[in-house]
Amino acid sequence: MTIQDDTASRLTDALVKIPFLLYALGFVVHAFYLSKYSVLDHGLLQPRFIMIGGLAILLIASALLVITVRVGFQDFKANFSKPKLTAWISRTTCFLLLSSFAVSEDHRILTVPAQSQVAPYIDLIDTFVFIGLLGLGSLVVIDFGLADINHADKEYALFVSRLEERLAPLLVILAVLAACTSEPARDLGIFFLFLVTLFVAGTYGLLDAKAGRTLTPLDPTEDRASHTRWTIAFFPAICVMCVAIVAAVYSRFVYPHLSSSIGGGRLVSVEVILKDGTRHGELLVDGEQWVTILEQPASKVTRIHVDQILEIRNATAPAQPPVLAHRPSNTPSNQRRPHPGSP
Repeated sequence: MTIQDDTASRLTDALVKIPFLLYALGFVVHAFYLSKYSVLDHGLLQPRFIMIGGLAILLIASALLVITVRVGFQDFKANFSKPKLTAWISRTTCFLLLSSFAVSEDHRILTVPAQSQVAPYIDLIDTFVFIGLLGLGSLVVIDFGLADINHADKEYALFVSRLEERLAPLLVILAVLAACTSEPARDLGIFFLFLVTLFVAGTYGLLDAKAGRTLTPLDPTEDRASHTRWTIAFFPAICVMCVAIVAAVYSRFVYPHLSSSIGGGRLVSVEVILKDGTRHGELLVDGEQWVTILEQPASKVTRIHVDQILEIRNATAPAQPPVLAHRPSNTPSNQRRPHPGSP
């Protein structure tokens, strides 16, 4: 077998495994999310889980990239110097604010009560803030590109570094205001702080291991083979535990704010027309035999058999024709109804 054939075989194996890994991650995220409502009837075979897992990987990887970029692992403590720390705070806070703008339902960074004196100008203020953040993010990305292409271009890098240092306090104030006025910004901030804590703890652990300061889970008098067996046995379990923890935190703070059409769990308000009345709430599960909704305003989880349902309407757009209708009795049971959150 040639090198090209071996590479093609590995690439094929990776392409086959990736959908299964994304499906597993999406299933875990969705299961954690529904467990908040004590709902287990979410179905196992749903292709939508691949999209959920893919979006989770994309957002988590993007956040970790922003957190870890230009952080020297060899001399981690040197990154706490003022210039490097302020630059790191600027780019991470900028990413956090832009992310909250992207995931919020009304696409806002700052939110104020309707009776506030600045309410008439909040759209204009929010637009200027978004343009400024987008401009800063573009300058940082260009700076990274120039650093890789032309190491001699130090003037631009110095300009961006000084700009990040000057804007760090303002960005922190904006992040605090956004967290106080917007639930998506607050939850994203909590998830971001969790990733930062995980990164810092993991980095110190790696540096300690490199310096020879390792944990001794077994008796120090045991031979090295025992430690090797312990590592082989428990390292996969530790990895699975870390993935489960990240998935649980993601499902609690990020997943509920993302649109269901792109792999999120934002609830859709629906009106369920039954044979004996009408129920109003938010759709949790659209199953083959049961439909589960979160009734409002009581926030009560209710399961309804599909035989009792005449029609399910999207309550957010009452003027539109129904987007989810109950199938007739002669329709095959394996025919799915469209999800109200889908386009």
